Amino acid sequence: MDMHRIISAIDHTNLDPTTTEKEILTFAEAAQGTGIASLCVQPCYVETLVKHFPGGIPICTVIGFPNGYEPAEIKAASVAYAFSHGAKEVDMVVPRNRVNEMVTYLHDLQKTVDIRIKSFGHAGDGNLHAYILKDELSDEEWEKRMKNAMELIYRKAHELRGQVSGEHGIGFAKKPYLMESLPEENIRLMNGIKQVFDPKNILNPHKVAQI
Repeated sequence: MDMHRIISAIDHTNLDPTTTEKEILTFAEAAQGTGIASLCVQPCYVETLVKHFPGGIPICTVIGFPNGYEPAEIKAASVAYAFSHGAKEVDMVVPRNRVNEMVTYLHDLQKTVDIRIKSFGHAGDGNLHAYILKDELSDEEWEKRMKNAMELIYRKAHELRGQVSGEHGIGFAKKPYLMESLPEENIRLMNGIKQVFDPKNILNPHKVAQI
């Protein structure tokens, strides 16, 4: 594998909570033109980077890093904020022998939905990340194309005997896609397990498993 292909799979990350805006901009500036897959920063810097580098390297973020102590409502608000300011990732998993097919599909999908998509992931376990880029699209047009892309990506993952997540969980955003991809008996089984260990529905309420 040549160096360019290796670099294109790297997620350039700065999640240090003490990093200043000036340091984040310097960090992002140095990465421009390198061909890396994405810049991963704290949610508060997503809007800053999107504004300073429109159409540049895809921006991603991590919610609740590093300890995840925030309640679900705070995490949901952070997700909504990051998405509304230009961050968008679709996480899926496919069998390892179908990774190449899924990556090729993601590349071709850009023309189908008329939106830029950057993808990378973990070949060892089939977990893939696709970043759907807003670029200069209006909020309304981006939401429409993004929804279309997400539906097609998860449908393809299911077709390849994969699932809607292999690493980042389901949460709120992917709940409807999971319900479509799993048999009803699987959902009932998860609800039954939750009822045994959490009969008062205290843990992770309003997510996939509900009583």
